[in-house]
Amino acid sequence: MWWVALALLIVNDHLLKGWGPGWLTGKLSDLAGLVVAPALIATLVRVHSRSGLVGAHVGAGVALAAINLSEPAARAVEVVMGSIGLPWRIWVDPTDLVALLALPLAWRWLVPGMRQPKPGHPRAVWALERVGLVAGAVGSMATSMAPPPTVVVAPGRVIAQGWTSDPVYVVDTASGDRLQELSAPEVSASGARIVVNGVLYSVRGTSVFGHRLSDGAEVLDYAADEAYFHSLAATDGHRLILVSSPSGGHSMERVIAVGFDGKAQWSAALPSDQNWRDPSAKPIVTGGLVVVTAGDEVVALDPTGGERRWTYKAGVPLQWVVGAGRFVTAVDEAGVLHTIDAVSGRRAWLGQETNMAEVRWANEKPIGTTDDGALVLFRGDRLVAIDASSQAIRWQGPKGIERVTFGRRYAIASLGEGDAHSRYGLVDLRNGKLVWVRELDVSPDMAPVIAEQEGLVLFQPSFEELVAFEVGSGERRWTFDFDDGAPVIVGQIGGQLLVARRSVY
Repeated sequence: MWWVALALLIVNDHLLKGWGPGWLTGKLSDLAGLVVAPALIATLVRVHSRSGLVGAHVGAGVALAAINLSEPAARAVEVVMGSIGLPWRIWVDPTDLVALLALPLAWRWLVPGMRQPKPGHPRAVWALERVGLVAGAVGSMATSMAPPPTVVVAPGRVIAQGWTSDPVYVVDTASGDRLQELSAPEVSASGARIVVNGVLYSVRGTSVFGHRLSDGAEVLDYAADEAYFHSLAATDGHRLILVSSPSGGHSMERVIAVGFDGKAQWSAALPSDQNWRDPSAKPIVTGGLVVVTAGDEVVALDPTGGERRWTYKAGVPLQWVVGAGRFVTAVDEAGVLHTIDAVSGRRAWLGQETNMAEVRWANEKPIGTTDDGALVLFRGDRLVAIDASSQAIRWQGPKGIERVTFGRRYAIASLGEGDAHSRYGLVDLRNGKLVWVRELDVSPDMAPVIAEQEGLVLFQPSFEELVAFEVGSGERRWTFDFDDGAPVIVGQIGGQLLVARRSVY
């Protein structure tokens, strides 16, 4: 029974996920996992007593409950798994607790077998146990398909990739037509992406690649000598700003600037030794500075030569930083804001906790900034804008927000379930008012992207689709099918909804 459950776990997580309904494959993972995990834990820690075996079952159940009831617990597990090279994405879903019913079944099935002497030659039994340990550990740990890189928007183009297909598509923002298909391995693999001057730069491992969006031609291939890059990137318009983990002869992280000609321009050491960074912890370019968090410090560098301009020491670990006007704000693990004058590097004020744990999508920063120097944060279930210089409240937005993604002028917010579909609203960050509220037939787990200059809100609600809605009205503009590389045109005549797939050659 244990081997059957392990086989189901592996087949489901590595073959069925991405093809079957997400709710079904997710529940199958949890059910099979709670049959596999207790015996695996008991064997790994060499349990010999009944109470120890009970503890193995209870421990597996508590772990499942924690990541499905607590957003911080889920994010902590993601960080730990990412640090050992296994990128997980955990969706907090209390309905997954139904899988706890598998624990008494596992006990009933497995305990009688554990009491019996193992048949067969001792060496064969020993070998089979070791195979079970390895297969169980691999099957239990590598259970979450890594999501594709975030959608990237360039003028007139969207660069996106499905979960189950290799090509990276360049899609026209107006029509949803496929403009280009990039299928080079270095582009389609996971990693950071950024577009500058019509070139898609991909950061992966020790390398940076550049491919022209117009024809897919490779225009840059940079390989670092002693650097392994985190999956994040920024730019000041003249160079790529990257962060490398400790590697080679370097025991600390480094910020590395790579020119668009493929040459390293400068490197600056950071006072941190992280082997993994959340993508939201990337450097920002603001006020003529490159600003990045490093352990309990915020470091500001000159983008031209990498010289350190100032350092702010918080005394507690900092997660990421945003820029608002002449100030930068770093957020610590407790959600406390450290707002710093970007000119002097001195703290302007401390406080105004933001609700980091509850309302967010994926790895997006749960805080927004506006061009006129406001910070937009969560208080309970609503958005609140405060002045970055004085902490004065500018406005308080509507209540009932569950998740949100920020642009510079607008935010798209999940408002829960409507009569037939999920409800979403577009919030104007200048005054906190809802521009529109619509029931949209999407339910994304990944964060949507607000392409304000293109007038689009982009959702990736499934493994196979990218859906574009109008910023101004909330009406659907087009849907792109990753399986066929073609747009799906949606229209309405009278009371009939028409859906047509247009082949692109």
